[in-house]
Amino acid sequence: MQLKLRLYRKDCTLFGWVEYQDEKLRAEEDDSKILARNSKFTISSCFAPVLESNALFVKGHCRLKDNDMFSYTFGSISEAVSVANHIKPLVEEINSTDNSLDNDIEKIL
Repeated sequence: MQLKLRLYRKDCTLFGWVEYQDEKLRAEEDDSKILARNSKFTISSCFAPVLESNALFVKGHCRLKDNDMFSYTFGSISEAVSVANHIKPLVEEINSTDNSLDNDIEKIL
C-alpha cells in the first residue's frame, strides 16, 4: 500500500486526512508530483494536504503539515459524493503500482 486516505462527508463538506503515504510519493521542495489523474480529478503531492473542487494534494514538501486535515465545501451533497467517488479509484490506481522488485529487494536484505 502506497497511499491510504480517511474520507468523511458532513452535508456538502468532504474532509479527511492522509493516514499513510509512501515517501516515494512525496514531492520535493518547489516541485509538484502528479500521482494519478482522470478527466474529472487529480491527486498530486506538492506542499501539504489540501482538497479543492477537482484536486487533492497529499503530503508534500512541508512535513510540518503532514497531519493536517483537508476539507472542501461543495455546492451540493451530490457533488461532494461524486468527488469522493472520483478519489477512490485514483487511490486504487496509485496502490496498484507494481512494487514486486522492491518487495524482492526487501526479502533479500
